[in-house]
Amino acid sequence: MVRPTGIRLISTNYLANMLHYPDQSEVRLGDRVLHNRDRAVVEALIEGDEIVDCGVDSAGFMIACERCGRVFIVPGSADWEDVSLLSREV
Repeated sequence: MVRPTGIRLISTNYLANMLHYPDQSEVRLGDRVLHNRDRAVVEALIEGDEIVDCGVDSAGFMIACERCGRVFIVPGSADWEDVSLLSREV
């Protein structure tokens, strides 16, 4: 399993998080997901004012995938449609 390393966690406010998976469950840091049938971990959430600060075009979340490396997922994109939640720490 890929472990989060070296990424600055940008948003830790779960209540303000507006990012969701295709099944409408909320995206949270540390979630274990499937991306194109490969295991991955959510490493960072980028939304609100952080979008400009990070130099990205829209809100999204960064995953560390075993096969693909790090991938920035934008809601509504083809990559987003291929992400599903596997497990979450309580």
